[in-house]
Amino acid sequence: MDEERTIHIPISNIEEAKFETMKILDGIDGEKDRLFILFDSLGNTASKKEVEDAIDEKSVADMSRAKAVKSYFRCITPLVNFKNVYCCVINHTYKTMSMFPTDVVGGGTGSIYSSDNIFIISKSKEKDKDTKDILGYTFKLTTYKSRFVKEGSKFPLSINFEQGLDKYSGMWDFALTNGFVEKVSNGWYTRKAVPEDKKWREAETHYNPEFWEPVLTPEFIATYEKRYSL
Repeated sequence: MDEERTIHIPISNIEEAKFETMKILDGIDGEKDRLFILFDSLGNTASKKEVEDAIDEKSVADMSRAKAVKSYFRCITPLVNFKNVYCCVINHTYKTMSMFPTDVVGGGTGSIYSSDNIFIISKSKEKDKDTKDILGYTFKLTTYKSRFVKEGSKFPLSINFEQGLDKYSGMWDFALTNGFVEKVSNGWYTRKAVPEDKKWREAETHYNPEFWEPVLTPEFIATYEKRYSL
């Protein structure tokens, strides 16, 4: 990130976040200015009343937070769309109390109704098979709601402590299932798009543009879009 183009605005409650966001949105030109807003995090931000109750040593339940969140999205959503702004809000989830619990987005319906895309993220550890040391994490993005992607679609993202984000995360299973990568013997594979290709093991394909760039053909991209896009 270019620090010269980044503005960090600390906030202490949702109402304050609304005022600051509206000031920024009101002051930009949607035709010329390019803006990305990251709110980290809505799920961990109190309402003004909740803060005031804590100062006054009141332990009553805060019934105003959901209204404050809804008001935040009611105010910013039109301007975000009219001025072509990218807005990413990090929220929390909770489990339902049903027999088969599912993840639900917290904070009321305001964030759900206003969002173009909602992804629920879970994570698992990636460990060394021999030493059992943690090498990184795999994050699974499940599409909770989207105007562009089929609901329920899952996308893994692998992040290694040393190598960073693997931009080819999730490509292996898709390529294998759809015939872009073919199994030739136990544990060995070749690429359909490469004539007389050498044999590869799956582990060799991680973080490996040499393997993936010939695979990511227009046909691959069209097949991928047909599988996931609306």
